[in-house]
Amino acid sequence: MMKSISQKAIALSICCAMMLPMALTSCSGGHKGEVTKVEDDAVWYETNKLELGAQYNPDDYDYIYQECRGVINGEAVFAVQGSKPYPEDVDFETFDYNSLQVYNIDYYDLEGNLIRSFDLQSKLAESGISGEYGTYINGFSFGEGVIKCNVVAYSMSSEDSYEMLVDTETGDIISCDKQDSSASDLDNLSNEGSTNIGDYIITKYWIYGGDNGGNSSYIIEVADADGNIDTIDLREQFPNEDIYDIPEFIMVDDTNCVFPVSSSDAAGTVFYTLNLETLEVKQATEDYSWLESEDLYNLQYQEGVGNILVDQDGIKKVDFDNKELTELFNFNSCNVNRYDISNLSLVDYSEDRIILAGTVWRDTGYFSNGSSSESEMIVLTKADSNPNVGKTILKTATLGYLSYPVCEAICNFNSENPDYFVMIDDTYSIENYIDYSNTGSDTDWEQLSLDAQQEMNNQLSIDLMNGDGPDILLDAMNYSQLNSDDYLLDLTDYISDTTPYFENVFEAAKTNDKLYQLPLSVCVSGIMTRKSNIDDGQIGFTFDQYESFVDEVCNGDDPMGDGKIEFFTRCMNGMLEEFISGKDVDFNNDAFISLAEYVDANVNDVIEDQEGSDDMIYSGGMYPGDYEQPEASFMELSTFGSFIAQYAADAENMRILGLPSVDGRGPAFQIYNSAAISAETASADGCWQFIETLLSEDIQKLIGYSWNTPVRIDSFESIAQADIEGYNAQIDEYAQWFTEAEMAEYGIVSTKVDDSMIEIYEGFIESCSRVASEDPAVTSIVREEMPAYFEGQKSLDDVITILNDRVQTFVSERG
Repeated sequence: MMKSISQKAIALSICCAMMLPMALTSCSGGHKGEVTKVEDDAVWYETNKLELGAQYNPDDYDYIYQECRGVINGEAVFAVQGSKPYPEDVDFETFDYNSLQVYNIDYYDLEGNLIRSFDLQSKLAESGISGEYGTYINGFSFGEGVIKCNVVAYSMSSEDSYEMLVDTETGDIISCDKQDSSASDLDNLSNEGSTNIGDYIITKYWIYGGDNGGNSSYIIEVADADGNIDTIDLREQFPNEDIYDIPEFIMVDDTNCVFPVSSSDAAGTVFYTLNLETLEVKQATEDYSWLESEDLYNLQYQEGVGNILVDQDGIKKVDFDNKELTELFNFNSCNVNRYDISNLSLVDYSEDRIILAGTVWRDTGYFSNGSSSESEMIVLTKADSNPNVGKTILKTATLGYLSYPVCEAICNFNSENPDYFVMIDDTYSIENYIDYSNTGSDTDWEQLSLDAQQEMNNQLSIDLMNGDGPDILLDAMNYSQLNSDDYLLDLTDYISDTTPYFENVFEAAKTNDKLYQLPLSVCVSGIMTRKSNIDDGQIGFTFDQYESFVDEVCNGDDPMGDGKIEFFTRCMNGMLEEFISGKDVDFNNDAFISLAEYVDANVNDVIEDQEGSDDMIYSGGMYPGDYEQPEASFMELSTFGSFIAQYAADAENMRILGLPSVDGRGPAFQIYNSAAISAETASADGCWQFIETLLSEDIQKLIGYSWNTPVRIDSFESIAQADIEGYNAQIDEYAQWFTEAEMAEYGIVSTKVDDSMIEIYEGFIESCSRVASEDPAVTSIVREEMPAYFEGQKSLDDVITILNDRVQTFVSERG
């Protein structure tokens, strides 16, 4: 949680208190930053990755998903759900849909060997339960030696609920009883799993409030050691609250637990206590705010250790006595992909061995169902020595999030580079700076985020100048104020050969001819429309042109779809250099005045509950027949696949233009993935070696498969070719079900695409010559002051005077 303390105090405290997981040695050189090496006694864990689920061939299923449900009696338990494809000669009138459904429970030993597997769909068929319109398994939980399946049999007028008990050792059906009253009887209900607390098993069911405005809530079932089940209906206890999330129940002792609740009435997360003997639920009187921002979905209780939480940083123990999380293990002490860790569950923990298991996801392109899944078990074993001893540590921070490609690049670099070791530093994670204490239904989340970004950026700027910041900074392109010799190195001379890349992207990213932040991916931001809707040679809109365009081409429907302040700040950040140059600030110019007057006269605030989006891209990429593509859409064109999905039929006639501005400038790049090197690092060459890994063909492909356009041309074109093949294969698949006339009637595109689509898309990239960036502190100030003008409370001259004073003061003071 963010605290208001002085910047110097923060810098000093971080400098003094920062502790790294591996033992380090340091020496100083010609920079403020120090060379830090891995010491001889640094702890290290060897990594062994075991692939699970080899019995499920993806080609045999429409989809298959394996979820780790924890460890029971020393075995890792996976729930497997999926669906098989329809047979080619299927008779839909008589076909049993349930025969295609997969619902298995798989048990693995801690070496990753499959011990036994139970087909719950087959058990359901054996049970004799039947309904006029079929039966289905609506979730399950584990009891002592049994799998408890909630089964629903449905007919025209009713749904009957059954509990089917299956022996966990033999797979035999123990019993199958109709339930008179249980949480599983309820409509719109979802079983979210079970938690063991002492001798009790807690199962939570989320109840959707429905489409008629009812409140969502939870039913909690508590089963004791004798199998007796009691039900707690939170709708009765809290009838006026719309409860939409309970991540987990956290054990306090054998009969008491605490659980966080997210609801529409709460300011942030509210914690409740549950006494399992008396079934009393009440709002906690103790302070649990120290747990509020933590990811509690991956929390479990382990005998002899306590409540353990796993996140991308490491493994932590919940310490109720000291109201803090105690770090047990840091993932910098092994070589695992941090992104994957967020999808894995802790199976077993000891000082010598750590086991995690679960299902990880891989983005595989727009036309391959978006992603694929792999189930795995990772075994971390404490090593006798650390293979990285003597390597220079490169402290690396991201201002975005740890993506799979970046984490994979770190793993590759750390295993292959003989001299350097990338260590992740989460000091500048935006979550560390967001103040959730006063959030609620009326929270301005955009402003909350901007305030956190400003606080974080202030700290980062101080640390970089003092040599206490990270050596490598990722995903900071939107923090344009960092583009200075005071903070970052000019990378121009490091990348001597730019021909493998979209060179204009690198040129556009420069500030005063210096490349402080190197783009790793790119997307084109602007307004997409047909060339017949604009003048020859037009690349953007002046405010007069945009007013006419909205009225005449768009029939008054603004394609940007923003309210006043959002429209204003978006366009302002597209020409920020008009107002701030170095340390000089001046909003009293035509660019700012014209924008303000246009927004005041022409932009209306949007209605919060309006639905739909003009630039929606439908699943599968083919517009349904009743959807008319809009004349113009504001969009960030991030992937080739999404482009051809939406525009392939008319791609050669499409143009992307810049947002309205004082001079009608063209479209801009949005850069979400970038890399930079601290100006004070003592290991610049090592930092650049890691950036070269990020620019490698394989990592750039992974970036491209993560819904971005890679800056490396061969990686982009390889993905684009695969997307073309996928698009055309999809048309072939439609052709098996529809005639060409039917496809035309239903509005399904039937024309295949070729390599010319790649040329068109690359043309959009080549049409850009600048990067749209943001200074969060400036945006925050503007968001505070401009509404007074838009609401008629102050003149524009008065607001500009205030802005010039506030922003100039801030820019001058931050150094």
